[in-house]
Amino acid sequence: MQSLPKLWKYFRTQVIKRKFVRDVGVLTIANLVAAMLSFAQGIFVARWLGPERYGMAALVMTYPGLVFAFFDARSAEASVKYLSEFYARGDRDRVLGICKFGYIIDLAIALLAFFTVLVTASWAAKEVARNPEAVGLIAIYAAAFIPQSLVGTSRAVLTTLGKFSLMAWINVLMTFWRSLLVISLVLGGWQVAGVVWGGAISTSVTGLVYGAIAFAIIYRRWGAFPHQGKWHAIARERPQLVRFLFYNSLTSLLGIVTKQLDVLILGYFRNPTEVGYYKLAKSLTGVVGYLVKPLQSVTYPEMARIGGLGNGKALTQKVRRLALQVGLPLGLAVLAIAPFAPWILPLLVGSSYGAAVPGIQLLSIGFAMWLAVFWLRPLFLVRSWLQEWTLCTFFFSLCSLIGWLVFVPAGGYLAASAWWSIATIFAYSIPPLIIFRMKTIQIANKPNWDDYTAQLVSQKGATATDFELLKSYGRGRVLDAGCGTGIHIGRLAALAEVEAAVGVDLGKPGLIYGKANFPTVTFLQASLDRLPFEDNYFDLIYSLDVVEHLLEPSLAIKEFHRTCKPGGFVFLQTPNYPVKRVYDAWHWLRQSRKTLSDDPTHVYHFNSFKLQRMVRTSGLQVVHLSARNLACDRLLPGGKQLRHSWVGHWFGQKTIIIATKV
Repeated sequence: MQSLPKLWKYFRTQVIKRKFVRDVGVLTIANLVAAMLSFAQGIFVARWLGPERYGMAALVMTYPGLVFAFFDARSAEASVKYLSEFYARGDRDRVLGICKFGYIIDLAIALLAFFTVLVTASWAAKEVARNPEAVGLIAIYAAAFIPQSLVGTSRAVLTTLGKFSLMAWINVLMTFWRSLLVISLVLGGWQVAGVVWGGAISTSVTGLVYGAIAFAIIYRRWGAFPHQGKWHAIARERPQLVRFLFYNSLTSLLGIVTKQLDVLILGYFRNPTEVGYYKLAKSLTGVVGYLVKPLQSVTYPEMARIGGLGNGKALTQKVRRLALQVGLPLGLAVLAIAPFAPWILPLLVGSSYGAAVPGIQLLSIGFAMWLAVFWLRPLFLVRSWLQEWTLCTFFFSLCSLIGWLVFVPAGGYLAASAWWSIATIFAYSIPPLIIFRMKTIQIANKPNWDDYTAQLVSQKGATATDFELLKSYGRGRVLDAGCGTGIHIGRLAALAEVEAAVGVDLGKPGLIYGKANFPTVTFLQASLDRLPFEDNYFDLIYSLDVVEHLLEPSLAIKEFHRTCKPGGFVFLQTPNYPVKRVYDAWHWLRQSRKTLSDDPTHVYHFNSFKLQRMVRTSGLQVVHLSARNLACDRLLPGGKQLRHSWVGHWFGQKTIIIATKV
C-alpha cells in the first residue's frame, strides 16, 4: 500500500511536470475532446441523414478539399522551422519577414484553389457528387478556404512561442462551435446543405479567430503586424524556403491520393451508399489523428533543437524512446480496440451501418501503424531529408492509387479499406528502412578527424591547391575552414596584408601541430556548420577538399556566407565527380595511388555545376571558376587557359570556385 503514494508522487513530480508531457498532454486532451465532439456530430449526422445522403455530403466537401490539397504547400512547417531559429536569435526583422511570407503564400494558394473549384464545380457536381444541383454547395464550401488560410502561419507563430494551451482552447471551442452549428442546421431541415453550410461557416470563423489572435500576439511581441515585415530581411533564406515549399508541395500533392482520392474513386466506381460506409469507417478510425498531430507538434520542435545542436546520439536516443515508450504501446492499443467494433458500432449509429464494421477493423491496422511511427516525419524534417520523405510519400501514393483502381471497382469499400492499410504498412516500413540504411552507411563513412589530421601531421603535409591564386585574395581577416595541419594558413599569416589568421578544424592532432609551428595563427576546434564567429567577420574564408566530407555541406557554405564580410571572398576547392574517378584510375595505373577504390569518406559527390548551384543558393556570387588539374594541359599551347573554360569545368580533376558576398 505504501508503494501507491510513492508511485503517485513520482508520477506527479517526475512525469507531469515535464514540459514535453504537459505540452503533449494539453494538446492531446484538447484533441480528444474535439474528437469526441466531431465523433458525436458525425454519429448524429450519419443517423439522421442515412448512408446515401451522408455519402453525398462527404462527396460535396471532399472535392474542394481535394483541390485545396493539390495546391497546398504546407508552409506552416517551413514557418515553424525558420521562426524558431530567428526567434531564438532575437532577429525581429527576419521573424516578421517569415510571418509575411507565410501569410501571403497561404492566401495565394487559397485564392487559386477557390477559383479552380469555381471553374470546375459544375463538372464535379455532375460526375463526382452525381447531383447537378450541388454546384452551389461545392462553391460555398470552397470559399471557406480563403479565411482558413490564416490558420497555418498563425499556428506556426503560436507553436514557436509555446502557446500550446491557447491552441488547445481554440481547437476545442471551434470544434464545439462547428458541431453545434452543423447539428442545428441538420435539425432545422437543411439536411446535406446544413452539413456543408455548417462546415463552411465554422471553417471561416476558425481562420478569422486564429488570425486575430496571432496578429495581436505578433504585434505585442515584436511591435509590428505581419504585413509590415520586409522582404529583404529574408533574402538569404528565400532559396531554402522555396526548396522547402517545393518538396512540401510535392509531398502534399502526392498525399492527395491517400487523403482525398480514395473517396472520389469509390464514389465514381460504386455509389454514395458505399461512400457513406467507407467515410464513417475512416472517420471513426481517423480519430487516431487527434493523437498523432499533438505528438508531432511537440516532438518536432524538440527534435529540431537537438538536431540543431549537432548531437546525433541524443537525437537517436530521443527517437528510440519515442518509438518504444510512446508509439508502439499506442499502436498496439488501437489494434486491441478494433475487435470490439461489431458491438460498439450499432450502439452508436444503428444497424443500418452494420456493413461498415469490417471496414473499421481493416482500417484500424493502417492507423495503428501510422500512430506507432508518428516520430518518422518529424525525424525526416529535422534531418532535412525532404527529398527522401517525398520519395516515401510517392511510394505510398503510387501503391494506394494502383490498388484502388484495380480492386475498388469489384471489391468496393472493403477493398479500399484493406488496400489503404496494406499501403500504409509498406510505405512506413520498407522505404524508410532503406533510407535509414543508406544514411547509416554515409554516417559510418564520415572521417575520424583526429585520425585524418594525425596522418597529415605524420606526413607534415597539406592539401595541394593553387596557392598563388589563394594568396592573391589574402588580406584582412582570413579563415581556413578545415585547416588540417595549418600549413596553408601559416603561410598566409606571413603576408603583410593579413591582419589576423584563424584556422578551425575538428581534428585535435592537426590543431596541436598548428599551434606548435605557427604561433601567429589562432587555432580553434569547431564544426563548420556552427562557426563561433559573429556575422560579417572575415575578409577571406577558404576551404580546401573539405566540404565533400560533410553530410550537409550546404550548412557549412551558409556559415561561410554569414561570417564573410560584404565584399569579402569565399574560396572553395573540391573533387570534380565523376571525372575525378578517371584520374584515380590513371594514378593507380602509374602506381602513384595505392588503391583503385574511391575515398569512402567522400559522402557528398560534387561536380563544378553542383558546387556552383549550392554556392549561389547560399547567397554568394560566383566570380571565378576553374579546374585544379586538367590532364595534358602542360603539353598544349595555352593549355593552362583551358582550366578556366568549359573543358576544365567538365574534365578537371578538382574544381575551384571563388565567390563574393554582395
